[in-house]
Amino acid sequence: NRAPGNACADNYLFGKLNLQEDQVIDYIHTERLCKFLDTNERKAPFFINLNFAYTHPPYEIMEPYYSKFMSRDLKLFPPEVGIDKPEFMYQLSEMYGFDRLTETERKEILACYYGQLAFIDARVKEIYQSLQNNNLLDNTILIFTADHGDLVGQHCIPEKWDTIFSDSIMKIPLMIHYPSSYESHRTDAMTENIDILPTLLELAGIDKPYGIQGKSLLPLLK
Repeated sequence: NRAPGNACADNYLFGKLNLQEDQVIDYIHTERLCKFLDTNERKAPFFINLNFAYTHPPYEIMEPYYSKFMSRDLKLFPPEVGIDKPEFMYQLSEMYGFDRLTETERKEILACYYGQLAFIDARVKEIYQSLQNNNLLDNTILIFTADHGDLVGQHCIPEKWDTIFSDSIMKIPLMIHYPSSYESHRTDAMTENIDILPTLLELAGIDKPYGIQGKSLLPLLK
C-alpha cells in the first residue's frame, strides 16, 4: 500500500501512503473509542489507554496530509551529522543512507512527519469532541503524552536512539486535562513518564503501592 520508497534510506523513507484515512489503524481505534463513549451506559468509572501508532517511522502519510506539507516551504535540517559527534552517529547516518538523501527526499521525510502530527491532532480533537458531546469532558482525566521524540533527519539520522540525548528526543508533550478540578496553565517543571501513574493514583484516591517509581504531579496542577 506504500508508494515506492528510496533504497538508500532503508525502511525509513516511504512517502505517500496509498490508503484512505479511515483505513489507518489509528483512525479505526479512535472511532471505536468514540463509539464506546457514545453507547456506554457509564454505570462505573472507565479507564481507556489509546496508544497511537503515529508519529513513528516509517515516515509515511496518506492524502490529504501528504500534499498539505509537501506543498509548503519547509525548513530542513542541515544534511550533516555535525562536528565532534560520537562516532556511532556518523555510522548510523551512513548505514541508513541519510547522508545520501537529496533535498527533496529530506523534505519528504519531514513533510510526512508533520502530516502524521496533523493526523493525530485530528484524532485527538475527535475524542475531545466526543467527550464533550456526552457530557464527560469536565469529569474525565485526559492525558496526552509520548514515550520519546524523533530526530526526523536531524543530525542526518532517523528515529530515536537511546544514547542521543537531544531535545528532539527527550522533550515530549505532557498535557493533563481535568477541568472540573484544575484550571488551565503551563509549567516548565521537569517531569518524567514514571510520574503519570502516581499522579493518576492520587487523583483516583488510591494509595500508591510499594515500589512505584515517580512522583505525583498534583502539586504542579494546582
